[in-house]
Amino acid sequence: MSNETTETISNLLKQSGLSGEQAISADSEVLYALYGLQTIPTTIANIAKSANKDVNTFSKLKTDLENKVFNNIPKGAEKIGESPSQNQPQSSVGTSFEQIILNQAKAMRPAMPAGEVPHNLPGAEQSEQEKPGAIHNYIEKSDPYREPLA
Repeated sequence: MSNETTETISNLLKQSGLSGEQAISADSEVLYALYGLQTIPTTIANIAKSANKDVNTFSKLKTDLENKVFNNIPKGAEKIGESPSQNQPQSSVGTSFEQIILNQAKAMRPAMPAGEVPHNLPGAEQSEQEKPGAIHNYIEKSDPYREPLA
């Protein structure tokens, strides 16, 4: 948020007759509205509740905030200086549901034709060369990994 906007909000809150703590609370409420976490009428209602005043006493504050702060916020990239074409996705992933599903199906296809095994995975030649692992049967002898019973 720019310094001008901050100064405008604090001046409007001072003009509405709020005390120091009430102005700090009201500033937080306005910030929530700027972030889009709540609407302007909700903001005004919360300010009125914290100041123990009627909502109608802050109608001038509401119109001043709308005119001087909220209406001056850029709504899209066109006001920031970007062209609308730069808002479009840079990748060819797609934004529609159908396009996303098609892209997922393309990504899930196998990379190699069936039957072909990459060189770094074990194939039939390697499995024939490997010796079967030794099976340890400790029935006759004691198991070295167990503690003796007595």
